[in-house]
Amino acid sequence: MLLGLTGEVQAVKAKMEELCGIDLSDAVDLKQWYMDCYGGQMTDTSSLKACMNTNPGYRGLTHPCKEVEGGFVPDLKYRYLAEDVPTGMCFNAGLGEIIGVPMPMTTKVLTWAQECIGMSIMVDGKMCGPDVGKTRAPQAIGITTMADFCAKAGIPPPKGQTASGGPGLAGSGSQCFSWVFGCGGRA
Repeated sequence: MLLGLTGEVQAVKAKMEELCGIDLSDAVDLKQWYMDCYGGQMTDTSSLKACMNTNPGYRGLTHPCKEVEGGFVPDLKYRYLAEDVPTGMCFNAGLGEIIGVPMPMTTKVLTWAQECIGMSIMVDGKMCGPDVGKTRAPQAIGITTMADFCAKAGIPPPKGQTASGGPGLAGSGSQCFSWVFGCGGRA
């Protein structure tokens, strides 16, 4: 599943580089992110799973659970879903929708996760649910076209498209992408 998700992030990145002629090389796949952040600390870097399983920073960490009759179950409203889905996953899903990148794994996971966190973000595969405004999806601030996205991000629109104007997001296009793709931020 994580390989599918990171592959879809990379597909969105590649499409943006192609369309806008911008360098997003710092938005790496998940395995490379582990290598960059924890290089030399993991005992096995042969795969993403091995990187995660042998990362000493994760030793002893468990997923928060809640008590239910008969035992414990994972707390799926914990921040791993409640924060990471509306921020990172929704941005990628929203941008993928705008630029036409198929995202079947993201759609599958987001459809499941939104129910776990009690939100309605994606409806019928589109980022148009009543809670989309609580996310970092471009659609949350009314961006539904590539031209609008480029204008708000402060990057040149693809050839043949004109920017619709309006204030850009803070910083340059590459800084904007670093913020939304998580480059240099927390995982």
